[in-house]
Amino acid sequence: METDAVFGMEDMRQRLKMSMEVRKDEIEGRYRRQRKELKALQQEIHWMSLKKKRLYLHCEKLQAKYEALLRRTKFEPGDKRSPQLFIAKATREREAMQQEGYHLEQRVQEVQQEIQALEAAVEDVKEANELLRHSHRSPKMKGLADEQLQLKTELEQALQMLHERQRLEQSLLNDVTGLESSLQNLQSENSTVMECLKLLEEQVDIACKEAEEQNLKYKRAKAQLCRLAKEIKNSHGDELEKINKEMELAEFGETASDALYKLKTLASEFPDYGKIIEDGIVQAGITVPYAASSVRSGRSSVASMSSRPSSRSLMPRRALSSSGSARSSRSGSVLNLEFNSEGS
Repeated sequence: METDAVFGMEDMRQRLKMSMEVRKDEIEGRYRRQRKELKALQQEIHWMSLKKKRLYLHCEKLQAKYEALLRRTKFEPGDKRSPQLFIAKATREREAMQQEGYHLEQRVQEVQQEIQALEAAVEDVKEANELLRHSHRSPKMKGLADEQLQLKTELEQALQMLHERQRLEQSLLNDVTGLESSLQNLQSENSTVMECLKLLEEQVDIACKEAEEQNLKYKRAKAQLCRLAKEIKNSHGDELEKINKEMELAEFGETASDALYKLKTLASEFPDYGKIIEDGIVQAGITVPYAASSVRSGRSSVASMSSRPSSRSLMPRRALSSSGSARSSRSGSVLNLEFNSEGS
């Protein structure tokens, strides 16, 4: 029983504690709400007080305007206040103001005339004082005054010369800076040119070496070609002479056809001489070609050589291999030159 009573009291204590916390939270929430409401009321009171002050000021201004109007329109108790009366009063006031302005303008003109007269009198007094000063001035004072004027003019001239010299110095400094910049540019260009020259010298050295190598190769090829030409001439001299003659005839034919084609073009360009050229060609019994010969002598010689199987079969294997590695036109022309030189 005692334990039940203890547990019951403990439960009651917990319930009371929880209810106290809930009540405390409710009180705090109500306190916060009341503070917010109080703050809102204070702001509203402040705003209303400001509005009240503005209204008071506005009322005071209206009251002052009303009093000013009353002061301007003073009437006796029995007078009538009509718009015509106000208009007449305003016109009278305007006329009075215009009259006053006219009088003031006349007064201003009089004062201006007096001022002009006073200025003229002051000028006269200044001239009289100047004449009196000059009359009482000693020769020494005059000399000093003249010297002062001369020194003043010299000072102005010296200042002007100084300004001119300063401008000249500034222009010279600008020129010097420009020349220095141009000198720097020239130095940079010189350095780049020297680098380019070095590169070109290196390239020239490389080209000279390559040219020497090519000359050696050319000499070896020429010696080999001469040796082959001698061998071919010793073995097949008659056949080569026939081939050379055929090559010469083909070249003559090509040159003749080219000349005839050129005559044809001249006849077409110059119709006056065209008839004479055509008559000469017809009398000679020559047929004019339709186009210039595009085949060169070297190619015709190679063609003639290739058209003869006997000559190709008679050439040794060494000559065939060397001629096959080179171009046909160049080999034919070189052989022709070698044979002609040896025959001569």
